[in-house]
Amino acid sequence: MTLGIAAGLLVVFGLLALIALIVFPRPGWVGNTAEEATLQGELHEFREAIQRFEADMGDFPARLSDLMATTAPAGPGGRGRKLITSGFQGPYLRTPDFRLPVDPYTHSNTTWVYSPATGKIRSGAPGKALSGEPLSSW
Repeated sequence: MTLGIAAGLLVVFGLLALIALIVFPRPGWVGNTAEEATLQGELHEFREAIQRFEADMGDFPARLSDLMATTAPAGPGGRGRKLITSGFQGPYLRTPDFRLPVDPYTHSNTTWVYSPATGKIRSGAPGKALSGEPLSSW
């Protein structure tokens, strides 16, 4: 009888473990999902800041650091146009440490790939998202 109870408990615990594996995602998935969400959020913030800068100043920022500036940047914008400094309402992007946001995959704020001529930004991170698409395509 003791052997029957032990076997029954073993089956129950096995089923519970199987259900737990199905219901709860693996830790690797959780980390990637969090990094993907952070990357998407950072890119969204950058893109909105670039659009606001362009609307106020008449051109895209020549450098990403122009988004963090507290005074109107000197010199031309990203497409070589004269910036409308009277329209400056920056900083357009704010962080607690006053530095550009860090890419959650590269752990650096210098790996962003920015095109001043088009105002487009993407991650410089290698690899793919959980969906299979390259991170650099976002």
